[in-house]
Amino acid sequence: MPPTLYHAPMSCSTVCRMAAALYDVELRLELTDFKPKEIGSGGTLFDVHPLGTFSALSHPQEGLLVEPANVLLWIQAQAAPELLKPPWAVLRWLSFCATELHKALLWPVVNGAAPITAHAERRLGYLESVVQENLLEDQSAADAYLT
Repeated sequence: MPPTLYHAPMSCSTVCRMAAALYDVELRLELTDFKPKEIGSGGTLFDVHPLGTFSALSHPQEGLLVEPANVLLWIQAQAAPELLKPPWAVLRWLSFCATELHKALLWPVVNGAAPITAHAERRLGYLESVVQENLLEDQSAADAYLT
């Protein structure tokens, strides 16, 4: 049985679903309602993961993998482990996407807590300059997260 990805459309689990499709990694999707965290087959995401956060991937042998960067690295390692070298390059961009884009910029804007500011402009300008030079030489989990 394939691992189960607890997925809510438009949550950060979407990038894990995209990466699995990109790398042709089979996952069982368990649709989960974003706000109440209700799982389609019953129970809540809190029953699976105490923080109730996306991304959560339940793996029969490896247990529960959480956080998008961790799940993305696992997905990439299944199909294209050679793209994890050097690992610090992939980790750099996964971390940038998670902290500087997702948590610092997108989450406050999506939730109406903050407008786009100079803080955002600096990060997006930096990202634009790097993307023009190619984020990484090959497709990686970081490219999927950035998308």
